[in-house]
Amino acid sequence: GIKPDVEVEIHEVPYEKGDRFMLCSDGIHGTMPESELLKMLSNKKAKLGAITDDIATFVDNLGRSSGGGHDNLTIAIIEVKTNSNLQSEMSKQTKVTLAGLMALIIISVILNIIQCSNSAGSNNATSSDSIVLLQDSLKQQNDSILALRAAFGKVEHFANEISGNKLSPVDSIKIITNTYK
Repeated sequence: GIKPDVEVEIHEVPYEKGDRFMLCSDGIHGTMPESELLKMLSNKKAKLGAITDDIATFVDNLGRSSGGGHDNLTIAIIEVKTNSNLQSEMSKQTKVTLAGLMALIIISVILNIIQCSNSAGSNNATSSDSIVLLQDSLKQQNDSILALRAAFGKVEHFANEISGNKLSPVDSIKIITNTYK
Protein backbone atom coordinates (compact mmCIF):
# COMPACT_ATOMS: atom_id res chain seq x y z
CA GLY A 1 0.00 0.00 0.00
CA ILE A 2 0.94 3.66 -0.06
CA LYS A 3 0.58 4.19 3.70
CA PRO A 4 3.20 3.25 6.31
CA ASP A 5 0.65 1.24 8.33
CA VAL A 6 -1.61 -1.20 6.52
CA GLU A 7 -4.68 -2.78 8.07
CA VAL A 8 -4.60 -6.38 7.02
CA GLU A 9 -7.92 -8.19 6.70
CA ILE A 10 -7.56 -11.76 8.00
CA HIS A 11 -10.07 -14.59 7.63
CA GLU A 12 -9.45 -18.05 9.05
CA VAL A 13 -11.33 -20.62 7.01
CA PRO A 14 -11.38 -24.42 7.09
CA TYR A 15 -10.04 -26.19 4.04
CA GLU A 16 -9.83 -29.69 2.65
CA LYS A 17 -7.06 -31.57 0.92
CA GLY A 18 -6.87 -30.37 -2.68
CA ASP A 19 -8.31 -26.89 -2.04
CA ARG A 20 -6.46 -24.06 -3.73
CA PHE A 21 -5.69 -20.56 -2.49
CA MET A 22 -4.57 -17.74 -4.76
CA LEU A 23 -2.52 -14.73 -3.71
CA CYS A 24 -2.36 -12.00 -6.31
CA SER A 25 -1.77 -8.34 -6.83
CA ASP A 26 -4.30 -5.85 -8.15
CA GLY A 27 -2.78 -6.37 -11.60
CA ILE A 28 -4.79 -9.63 -11.75
CA HIS A 29 -7.62 -9.00 -9.33
CA GLY A 30 -10.48 -7.25 -11.09
CA THR A 31 -9.14 -7.63 -14.63
CA MET A 32 -11.53 -10.45 -15.48
CA PRO A 33 -14.82 -11.75 -14.14
CA GLU A 34 -14.33 -13.80 -10.97
CA SER A 35 -16.16 -16.78 -12.53
CA GLU A 36 -13.53 -16.98 -15.31
CA LEU A 37 -10.69 -16.74 -12.82
CA LEU A 38 -12.23 -19.50 -10.66
CA LYS A 39 -12.73 -21.68 -13.74
CA MET A 40 -9.03 -21.37 -14.59
CA LEU A 41 -7.98 -22.02 -10.97
CA SER A 42 -10.17 -25.10 -10.55
CA ASN A 43 -8.70 -27.01 -13.50
CA LYS A 44 -7.42 -30.03 -11.52
CA LYS A 45 -5.86 -31.62 -14.62
CA ALA A 46 -3.37 -28.78 -15.09
CA LYS A 47 -0.28 -28.27 -12.94
CA LEU A 48 -0.13 -25.18 -10.75
CA GLY A 49 2.75 -23.65 -12.76
CA ALA A 50 0.75 -23.99 -15.97
CA ILE A 51 -2.30 -22.38 -14.34
CA THR A 52 -0.27 -19.36 -13.12
CA ASP A 53 1.24 -18.98 -16.59
CA ASP A 54 -2.21 -19.21 -18.24
CA ILE A 55 -3.68 -16.57 -15.91
CA ALA A 56 -0.71 -14.23 -16.38
CA THR A 57 -0.83 -14.66 -20.17
CA PHE A 58 -4.60 -14.09 -20.21
CA VAL A 59 -4.27 -10.86 -18.16
CA ASP A 60 -1.33 -9.64 -20.34
CA ASN A 61 -3.39 -10.26 -23.48
CA LEU A 62 -6.32 -8.33 -21.97
CA GLY A 63 -3.96 -5.42 -21.21
CA ARG A 64 -2.48 -5.43 -24.71
CA SER A 65 -5.90 -5.54 -26.34
CA SER A 66 -7.01 -2.53 -24.31
CA GLY A 67 -4.05 -0.36 -25.38
CA GLY A 68 -1.24 -1.81 -23.29
CA GLY A 69 -1.88 0.30 -20.24
CA HIS A 70 -2.28 -2.48 -17.69
CA ASP A 71 -0.72 -2.83 -14.25
CA ASN A 72 2.09 -5.22 -13.37
CA LEU A 73 0.91 -8.56 -11.98
CA THR A 74 1.95 -11.07 -9.36
CA ILE A 75 0.29 -14.40 -8.66
CA ALA A 76 0.91 -17.39 -6.42
CA ILE A 77 -1.33 -20.45 -6.10
CA ILE A 78 -1.15 -22.82 -3.13
CA GLU A 79 -2.75 -26.26 -3.14
CA VAL A 80 -3.07 -27.86 0.31
CA LYS A 81 -2.16 -31.50 0.84
CA THR A 82 -4.05 -32.08 4.15
CA ASN A 83 -7.33 -31.10 5.77
CA SER A 84 -7.38 -28.18 8.19
CA ASN A 85 -8.10 -28.49 11.89
CA LEU A 86 -10.78 -25.79 11.73
CA GLN A 87 -14.45 -26.72 11.46
CA SER A 88 -16.75 -24.62 9.33
CA GLU A 89 -19.49 -22.79 11.16
CA MET A 90 -23.11 -23.48 10.32
CA SER A 91 -24.79 -20.76 8.32
CA LYS A 92 -27.84 -19.00 9.72
CA GLN A 93 -30.01 -20.64 7.03
CA THR A 94 -28.73 -24.11 8.03
CA LYS A 95 -29.41 -23.37 11.70
CA VAL A 96 -32.96 -22.21 10.89
CA THR A 97 -33.56 -25.29 8.74
CA LEU A 98 -32.32 -27.62 11.49
CA ALA A 99 -34.46 -25.81 14.08
CA GLY A 100 -37.50 -26.23 11.82
CA LEU A 101 -36.78 -29.93 11.36
CA MET A 102 -36.38 -30.38 15.12
CA ALA A 103 -39.72 -28.64 15.69
CA LEU A 104 -41.38 -30.97 13.15
CA ILE A 105 -39.85 -34.01 14.85
CA ILE A 106 -41.03 -32.86 18.28
CA ILE A 107 -44.56 -32.18 16.98
CA SER A 108 -44.59 -35.59 15.29
CA VAL A 109 -43.51 -37.34 18.49
CA ILE A 110 -46.16 -35.49 20.51
CA LEU A 111 -48.88 -36.37 17.99
CA ASN A 112 -47.79 -40.02 18.00
CA ILE A 113 -47.94 -40.12 21.80
CA ILE A 114 -51.43 -38.59 21.75
CA GLN A 115 -52.56 -41.05 19.07
CA CYS A 116 -51.16 -44.00 21.02
CA SER A 117 -52.83 -42.88 24.25
CA ASN A 118 -56.15 -42.40 22.44
CA SER A 119 -55.74 -45.79 20.81
CA ALA A 120 -54.94 -47.35 24.18
CA GLY A 121 -58.02 -45.64 25.68
CA SER A 122 -60.26 -47.01 22.94
CA ASN A 123 -58.60 -50.40 23.33
CA ASN A 124 -59.31 -50.20 27.07
CA ALA A 125 -62.94 -49.37 26.30
CA THR A 126 -63.05 -52.22 23.81
CA SER A 127 -61.39 -54.48 26.37
CA SER A 128 -63.92 -53.41 29.02
CA ASP A 129 -66.78 -54.11 26.62
CA SER A 130 -65.25 -57.49 25.79
CA ILE A 131 -64.93 -58.34 29.48
CA VAL A 132 -68.59 -57.44 30.11
CA LEU A 133 -69.67 -59.58 27.14
CA LEU A 134 -67.51 -62.44 28.37
CA GLN A 135 -68.99 -62.18 31.86
CA ASP A 136 -72.54 -62.24 30.41
CA SER A 137 -71.65 -65.27 28.31
CA LEU A 138 -70.20 -67.07 31.34
CA LYS A 139 -73.35 -66.29 33.37
CA GLN A 140 -75.53 -67.71 30.58
CA GLN A 141 -73.37 -70.82 30.39
CA ASN A 142 -73.53 -71.17 34.19
CA ASP A 143 -77.34 -70.84 34.08
CA SER A 144 -77.44 -73.49 31.35
CA ILE A 145 -75.27 -75.82 33.43
CA LEU A 146 -77.58 -75.31 36.44
CA ALA A 147 -80.63 -76.07 34.27
CA LEU A 148 -78.95 -79.22 32.94
CA ARG A 149 -78.12 -80.33 36.48
CA ALA A 150 -81.75 -79.80 37.48
CA ALA A 151 -82.90 -81.75 34.46
CA PHE A 152 -80.48 -84.58 35.24
CA GLY A 153 -81.73 -84.51 38.79
CA LYS A 154 -85.31 -84.99 37.58
CA VAL A 155 -84.22 -87.74 35.18
CA GLU A 156 -82.42 -89.43 38.02
CA HIS A 157 -85.55 -89.12 40.22
CA PHE A 158 -87.72 -90.66 37.50
CA ALA A 159 -85.18 -93.36 36.86
CA ASN A 160 -85.24 -94.27 40.55
CA GLU A 161 -89.05 -94.15 40.56
CA ILE A 162 -89.28 -96.23 37.42
CA SER A 163 -86.81 -98.80 38.60
CA GLY A 164 -88.50 -98.98 42.02
CA ASN A 165 -92.02 -99.40 40.59
CA LYS A 166 -90.98 -101.92 38.03
CA LEU A 167 -92.66 -99.94 35.19
CA SER A 168 -92.34 -100.98 31.60
CA PRO A 169 -90.10 -98.89 29.38
CA VAL A 170 -93.12 -97.49 27.52
CA ASP A 171 -94.79 -96.36 30.77
CA SER A 172 -91.48 -94.87 31.94
CA ILE A 173 -91.21 -92.85 28.73
CA LYS A 174 -94.82 -91.64 29.14
CA ILE A 175 -94.08 -90.39 32.67
CA ILE A 176 -90.94 -88.57 31.54
CA THR A 177 -92.56 -86.92 28.50
CA ASN A 178 -95.63 -85.88 30.48
CA THR A 179 -93.45 -84.28 33.11
CA TYR A 180 -91.56 -82.11 30.53
CA LYS A 181 -94.59 -80.87 28.55
